[in-house]
Amino acid sequence: MANAFDSGFDSSFGWNGVGQIVLMPHDDHATYEGGDILVAKNRRAIRSVHAQHICWPRIDGAKVGGQLTTTQPLLEIMLSEVYQYKFERLSVSVLRRTDQWTLVVDELDDTPNENGERIDVALFVSRRLSSGKLPMFGAAGAEVWYGGRTRATHTRLNTVWAEIESRTAEREVNYVDFPMTPIEKRKFLALSVDDFTDAESGELTSSLIDDETDPENPVTIKKRKNGITDWRDLRDVVPTDVLNTNLEIDIRGIRKHVRSQTVVAKVLP
Repeated sequence: MANAFDSGFDSSFGWNGVGQIVLMPHDDHATYEGGDILVAKNRRAIRSVHAQHICWPRIDGAKVGGQLTTTQPLLEIMLSEVYQYKFERLSVSVLRRTDQWTLVVDELDDTPNENGERIDVALFVSRRLSSGKLPMFGAAGAEVWYGGRTRATHTRLNTVWAEIESRTAEREVNYVDFPMTPIEKRKFLALSVDDFTDAESGELTSSLIDDETDPENPVTIKKRKNGITDWRDLRDVVPTDVLNTNLEIDIRGIRKHVRSQTVVAKVLP
């Protein structure tokens, strides 16, 4: 069972059809069991995080760009695609809020509207600019910013990546893996697998819960419900290397494993 794999980059299981899971390889961990799936990142999440890093870079650990004195077109494109609201300052005390998902447009000021919403525009803009941390676009007195919920769907990310590739030398094909630090590569085992949905990601990292004995008081039996208990038998895995915390191990680019034939769900005792 654990030897199931696909080493080819075909149309259904190529670089853009890959999700990744991170396992706990150590059996003596206080919280997790050996083989537990700690993290599950699908292709949507992977392409989203890399787009963020490219469009909103960091210098000395701090995010830069998007202030009134700079030009960051990629950053504004990304924010305009993934955020629900676009805010535009119309005057000293009035702003326009556009719901980019529903196209509903409102104007807000310091007088409560029928929903009780109000804003001191001048104070808000002043504080946001002085913080130097949050993106602001436009010009002084006509500032533009984005906020609300986020929705980084594949369709929206397609637009962002098209802009990235048209404006820079970056190519999405070079960003297949979810970013991991050297420490994480020494402590955990990451695997490439067939892609999965956000709902499946939640299931892969869910806990084993007993909600049958007493439905009104469910009890968490194990921190993780799903894992690959026989990870040592997977192709291209050298167990002694994986368990050696002095070595950085990353085999995600070598092979892609089939979840249906490797991941096992625990059952209640």
